[in-house]
Amino acid sequence: MVSQVLSPWLTAAGLLLLFALSVGPTAGQVLGDTAGQLRGLTGAVLAQLPGIMVIGGCVTAAVGVLPRWSVPLSWSVLLGSVLLARCSARP
Repeated sequence: MVSQVLSPWLTAAGLLLLFALSVGPTAGQVLGDTAGQLRGLTGAVLAQLPGIMVIGGCVTAAVGVLPRWSVPLSWSVLLGSVLLARCSARP
């Protein structure tokens, strides 16, 4: 059970860091501040990790508690998080 929860979290963290490490230097070369862009993007990317962990935990709980309803519940959690982020964004 621990590996089913830990593996997606570590994979998500690895993919987010890979994104930051690939986009950071590119943005730094374009904008002229490679270290600053890399530092800023790494922080911004890691700020998204708790949200990914919450969604992953809800999906894992849905699969464990209600396996037959896990797919619609998982999509509902994702849709709810997108709508919540959209409604709470500042204009």
